[in-house]
Amino acid sequence: MKIKIIKIAVQIILLVVIVFLAYALYAGIQAPIEFVKEKDNRYRVTVQELINVRKAQIAYKKEKGKFTANFDTLISFVKNDFITEIKREGNVPDSIYLKTKSRIEAEKMALELGIISRDTVKVSTLDSLFKKYDINKLGMVPYSNERFEMDTATVDAGGLTLHVFEAKIHNNVLLNGLERGLILNLSDDQTRQNRDIENEARKRYPGLKVGSLLENNNNEGNWSKEYELKK
Repeated sequence: MKIKIIKIAVQIILLVVIVFLAYALYAGIQAPIEFVKEKDNRYRVTVQELINVRKAQIAYKKEKGKFTANFDTLISFVKNDFITEIKREGNVPDSIYLKTKSRIEAEKMALELGIISRDTVKVSTLDSLFKKYDINKLGMVPYSNERFEMDTATVDAGGLTLHVFEAKIHNNVLLNGLERGLILNLSDDQTRQNRDIENEARKRYPGLKVGSLLENNNNEGNWSKEYELKK
């Protein structure tokens, strides 16, 4: 009887161990999968916010001649200021396009003939660019109470001094709350080749950013285009 009880106890312990090992194996496989899924979700939402920052900065520079490093200034501009737009009326006839074979020359001729009109008008920045967006949250990093790091600079480009800006957020902030080891691995993968890159402007950033303080990159973001697709 005693031997039977011991045998049952051993079987129960073995069953518990098997269940634990099976769960540990499952969790070990699922953890990276769930991490990538959540990372992609956060990246996708954050990219949209960085695109909004870029949109506001480009409008600001168009009117002010330079970018701003201050989100309060940028938000105030969008809420209260105006941007210049060209009001277009009329269409250039195909017959004029055929005569000139140049879009610029065709529009010029059509303007002179009074067929079309082009007037410069001032429109609300908010109504024109951010009609369905809460501008007060501009610059806020999704899934956190942090704002993007943002700064401005000037760079030399073939003898020209150009104004540039950069807005960014590190993986440590953006992915806060997820498994720390997987965040470190992701950042390490993103920057692994940096030691072999001499040009600082070409080094990869462990997170998301738009623009650059080191070069004129036409305000490009460092993300994959797939993150721009809304689900």
